[in-house]
Amino acid sequence: MKQLLFVGLVLSAFKVFAQPGSVRYPLRVITDSTAYPFSYISPAKELFQVKIPKIDLQYYSLSRSIKLESLGSVLTVLIGKDKSNQNLVIFDSNFDNDLSDEQVHYFPDSVTSPTKGNFLHFGTDIPLPGQTLSLEFDYSIIKPKALNISFGDSLEDKIHFMVRPFQYRYATIRIDTSEYKLVLFSKNFFDFSKTSTSLSVLPGQSDVHKLKSADKSVNKYTLGDIVLMAENKFLFEKITGAGDSIVLSPLAHSAETYGSKTGFLSPDYLGRDILSNDSLLIHQMKGKYVLLDFWGTWCAPCIKILDDIKKLHASLDPQKVKMIGVCYDTDVKKVKHFMKNRAMGWTQIFDPQTSSTLGKMFEITAYPSFVLIDPNGKIIYRDEGIDGFNRTAAKLDELL
Repeated sequence: MKQLLFVGLVLSAFKVFAQPGSVRYPLRVITDSTAYPFSYISPAKELFQVKIPKIDLQYYSLSRSIKLESLGSVLTVLIGKDKSNQNLVIFDSNFDNDLSDEQVHYFPDSVTSPTKGNFLHFGTDIPLPGQTLSLEFDYSIIKPKALNISFGDSLEDKIHFMVRPFQYRYATIRIDTSEYKLVLFSKNFFDFSKTSTSLSVLPGQSDVHKLKSADKSVNKYTLGDIVLMAENKFLFEKITGAGDSIVLSPLAHSAETYGSKTGFLSPDYLGRDILSNDSLLIHQMKGKYVLLDFWGTWCAPCIKILDDIKKLHASLDPQKVKMIGVCYDTDVKKVKHFMKNRAMGWTQIFDPQTSSTLGKMFEITAYPSFVLIDPNGKIIYRDEGIDGFNRTAAKLDELL
C-alpha cells in the first residue's frame, strides 16, 4: 500500500499545546483497504450557498459533502453525471463555496465496486485561524444498484460516493537503543477524539500494514493513558485536530505502574476462591505464571473449548503455573453446580454480572478472554475467543 506523509502543524501552532518535556511525533499515513461513505448531509443545497460550475449536467447532488466536525469545517462535494453520461465529482478544495474554479474528476460509467482499484486520491489544505492543516483521502464513485445501496433519494441512488480514509497513522521512533512504531487508529473518519482513537506500540521491525484494530493482543492506549515502551513510561498527552501528530510526555521510571494492559503490573487482589473462600493475591503467587480465564456458563464459545481448557490445566505444572477461572455470571450456586458437573478442578472466582469487579478491572470486553501474568506479577499477554485460547496456550508453552 502506498504511504503518504501528512503535513504537520506549523511550529507556532505546536507551541500552543506543547508542555515542558513533551515530544511531538508527526505521523505517516497508512492507506486503509476499507471504503466508507461520507457523513450524509441532506438537503445540502439548502445548507450551502455554493456556486455551481457551468457544465451540462443531467443531474447532480451536493449531499455527499464531508462533515469535519473535529475541525468545525465542511468540505463541499458535488457528484453527478454530465450529458455525455460521464460520472463526475468536484471538491471545493479551497473552501470558498465556489465550485466553478475547481477541477472536475471523471469516473467511467461502468464502475460498480470500489474494490476494483478505481480510487483516486484527494489532498488539500484546510485553512483554520492561525494555521493550515492537510486533508487527504482516497475516494470513488460507484453505481449503488450493484451493491444494493439506497438512501431514499433519487439523486443519491443514481451515484454513490465512497471514501477510503487513512484510519491508521504511524511514527517510527527510537527510545534509548530500541526502535518502536507508534500506530494511531481512528474508528471514525477524521475523528480523533478520545472515544474514537487508540494508540498501539509495536516493535520497530513490525509491519504496520498488518495491524488489525480487532487485535486484542496489542495494547490500545487512549488519551490520558500511561504508554509503556520497555521500562520507559509516557503520558499520552495530545492528538492534533487533523490526526497528523501525537504528543507524549516522559514520566519517571521509578514509579510502579498497575493496570490492565500488557506490560503493566496486575492488580494484586483478585477476589475469593468460590469453594474455599480464600483470598487470591498475585503477590502470594510470585514465582509462578498466572493464567486468568474469563468465562461464563452462558457463553457458548467458553463451553465449546472447556474440554481443551481442562486438558491444558491437566498438563500444567502447579509449581510453575496457577490457572484461575473468572466466571462472569448471574448466580454463584449455578456456577458451583456447573463446576461440579463438568469436573472443573481448578480455582474459580465468581464475578457477578450485576456488580462485576474483575471484568472491569481487566477491561474485559469479550468472553472467553485470557490474561497471562508472569512470575513477577506483570501482565505479559492478553487475547480472546477460541483462536485466542489457542494462541494463549501456545504462548504459555513457549514460555515454559
